[in-house]
Amino acid sequence: MSNIKLVHSGGNSVSLTTPTNNPSSNVTFKLPQADGTAGQALVTDGSGALSFGTPTGAGKILQVKQSVSSATQSFSTGSSTLADSFFDITGLSVTLTPASGTKCFVSYSVNVGGQAGYGQGIALFRDSTQVFRGPASGSRVRLSNFVQTHENNQIDVLSNQFLDTHGANGSTAVTYKLQMYVATPGWTTRINRGQTWSDSRAFGSIISQITVMEVAS
Repeated sequence: MSNIKLVHSGGNSVSLTTPTNNPSSNVTFKLPQADGTAGQALVTDGSGALSFGTPTGAGKILQVKQSVSSATQSFSTGSSTLADSFFDITGLSVTLTPASGTKCFVSYSVNVGGQAGYGQGIALFRDSTQVFRGPASGSRVRLSNFVQTHENNQIDVLSNQFLDTHGANGSTAVTYKLQMYVATPGWTTRINRGQTWSDSRAFGSIISQITVMEVAS
């Protein structure tokens, strides 16, 4: 082994030492032209060129964004057409610009009040593409969640988690949003409240949310 020793004026030194075993070939490192910022480290491009950057090990959270809504919303349709049965949930969408090669972890919980004997569900979209949905199965609607209400005052919390391969390139924004699916024409589904709701201690003031975390992969 050999080393390069840098001696301080006070007498102590810092040494750079070659590997214990002989390298399989010559190795050359090219130092960056300028200093980095606090918290950064020297990283290599795999060819010996060094630069200052933030380490991004797999699973590291790179950014977190969340939208919450306590607003009560109502959804109903008079059409039996499937496309007319989906509705954007106001306030429950998140927009971010993820880096190329990362993934987005999506988590949501929505308080849903339906009408007794009828069903409703949640669909998750990345931009205009529905993601994280059940498999095609006959006439069943492909959704992330579905529930059938038994009582008019029943509140169901529809929640899920999904790790999405977003495919963005680092310069394009991506929007994750939730849509409500109303299964039966003429019936109403509500968010953050039941079918009957009043200002009393018998009822709760509730809130729904969607959270998106970009993670290194």
